[in-house]
Amino acid sequence: LESTSQDGSDGEPGLSPRGLAVEAHTALATACFWLGEVEECLRETAKALDAYDPHSHGEHAAHFGQDPGVLARLYGAWSLWWLGRPDQARDEAERALEMARATEHQHTLAMALDHAASLHQYLGDLDRARELIDRGLQLSREHGFAMWSAMGTFRSAWLHSMEEGSEAGLEAMRHSLAAFRHTGAAIARPLHLAYLAEACLHLGRRQEGLEAVAEGLETAQANGEAHYLAELHRLQGELLASGDEPDLEQAKEALEAALGRARLQGARALEERARESLIRWRSANG
Repeated sequence: LESTSQDGSDGEPGLSPRGLAVEAHTALATACFWLGEVEECLRETAKALDAYDPHSHGEHAAHFGQDPGVLARLYGAWSLWWLGRPDQARDEAERALEMARATEHQHTLAMALDHAASLHQYLGDLDRARELIDRGLQLSREHGFAMWSAMGTFRSAWLHSMEEGSEAGLEAMRHSLAAFRHTGAAIARPLHLAYLAEACLHLGRRQEGLEAVAEGLETAQANGEAHYLAELHRLQGELLASGDEPDLEQAKEALEAALGRARLQGARALEERARESLIRWRSANG
């Protein structure tokens, strides 16, 4: 800390108490989100943004890979959606994109485009998701950002599977997940497997979908990523209830587990999905 100036601004990126606070709160927010402690994540993003100053901390992106203020705001947007506040989530994501463009740091912008696209996938706004995915893919390929290119390809393939019933899209999702893992990234695998399972459900690939869910649940158990457990259970229930030989009782148990998990975590967006799935099950099966 010897290079810190008397006014608390950064002598070198990340070395001042305030700079360290921004990075620490953003790191805590990231961990809390994936652990499913999303209200705490939102509190940490607020602390990060309170300490953040784009003029003092703008150079962090060159040292740590992305601008911490942009990343904190994006995790805040995801958290707001998860907690049942979609309009605020959408606004926060747009603010994050504006911040990312202002940094003129291309890796930060690629990350922001990917994370904002993910939010619009959550929201079901597929036109906006496609727009952001296409822009992110173009930028990532232009600059050789392998991880964001893999994720953009994965999201694009998911869209093709869901909107066009594309079997090729499903295969592209698998290849993209392998490419993503090849970059060394291990985070978010249960979430990505949930998207794969959803595409399988849409295409009538019941067994493949159940295998993706099983891997997602096993991975979440192993690494503690609890934030999407409710959705994995919901998709498990939907898949079990599908096909020529549905397992209706196990499907109901999985859907009830999804609802219980969502309520336990305060995940209002996922609670609504689980509730709707249970209503459909009861309407079809009495």
